[in-house]
Parts: sequence; C-alpha cells; structure tokens
Amino acid sequence: MPHITSIERIATQKGIELGINKGIRETLVEILETRFQSVPSTLKDRILEIDDEKLLKLLVKKAVVTDSVDMFGKIVDSSSCS
Repeated sequence: MPHITSIERIATQKGIELGINKGIRETLVEILETRFQSVPSTLKDRILEIDDEKLLKLLVKKAVVTDSVDMFGKIVDSSSCS
C-alpha cells in the first residue's frame, strides 16, 4: 500500500471539495432555469463565483421557494456580502 503524505491528503480533500461545490453550483443554476426558464448571465456568474459549500446549500433551499429570479438575485447579493 503506497504511503500518502499529508500534502497529498490535503490536496485530495481540496479537490473533492471543489468538485462538490461545482456540482452544487450547477444544480443551483439548473433549479433556477427549471423554475424561471431564464436566468440572467450576471446571476449565473455570481453563483459560479461562490465557493462556500454551506452558502451554496442554503441558496439551493432558497431557490426552490423564492418567488422570482429577481428576488433570488437579491438573496445572493445579500448572502455574498455577509
């Protein structure tokens, strides 16, 4: 069994986290497109910049209950400033 250094372990964990966050971001955009048909590219860009997994999961929950894509954009703006 090969020895894995702590640096390799950290790099592997970081790669997993990046992949998870990418999947959540993609799912979030898909939810918005399904609910509202059209999602402004500026909002998509803001979503794609979010790296905080906890925030992304919160935004997924907000995306399924918010009344409009504009309202969701305001939620993203206020969440990103926190």
